[in-house]
Amino acid sequence: MKQEKPKVAGLDGCPAGWLLFYGYNNEFDFQLISSIKEAIPIFEQCRYIFIDIPIGLSSKAYQRQVEGQMRKLLQGRSSTIFTPPCREAIECKDYAVANEVNRQITGKGLSVQAFNISKKIAEVDTFLRSKRDFSLQESHPEISSKILKGNVLHTKKNTMAGQQERRDIIRSISPDLDLSVEKALGQYPKKMVRPDDIIDAAMLCLSAQTGMVYHTLVWKDTHYFDHEGIEVSIAAGEIQ
Repeated sequence: MKQEKPKVAGLDGCPAGWLLFYGYNNEFDFQLISSIKEAIPIFEQCRYIFIDIPIGLSSKAYQRQVEGQMRKLLQGRSSTIFTPPCREAIECKDYAVANEVNRQITGKGLSVQAFNISKKIAEVDTFLRSKRDFSLQESHPEISSKILKGNVLHTKKNTMAGQQERRDIIRSISPDLDLSVEKALGQYPKKMVRPDDIIDAAMLCLSAQTGMVYHTLVWKDTHYFDHEGIEVSIAAGEIQ
């Protein structure tokens, strides 16, 4: 940042890696990174970091259940909440194998959507198991949008109407952040970063900021920690 160190950040996965928004007060910037490790210099300056990726995974010794709470919050849009693969399944390169491994360990099959982001889940899981001194917190753009607007968004984020509705939320709270969104939308080709990836990352950055300034809602898993000792919870900032 130009004058102040960043205090909050939001990340979302994209075809080229990760789209990262970060900022302090009303000054924001963004960065496209190929790996989560590239964000360490930003992480070291942040108090709140929200990321749209499952943190804490099911395994033979632990069953993640926090998604049930999220689906109740998003009535009518609960399909946007998918059950993450177990830790053993993210190591599989073939979907059929991963699906069978996940079914054997959790009793449930694995969606193609969940399998498609297995590499990113594994990347963050490995990162957190080696570095736990960052306040990296799992969040969810649709939950964050609902909390900040006050009701569930029924538009889809990959449509023009859905993107406009989400940007309206961002703009109403932080016009400066929306200006950064506009800049990012014009900077990256869709094959590298999709428009909804940009908006999701910005929404999480906004949620992190409102959480830091006002209040953070946290939904904890039944057992709170997975078998590797990683905290399992989902956070979203609200304005009071």
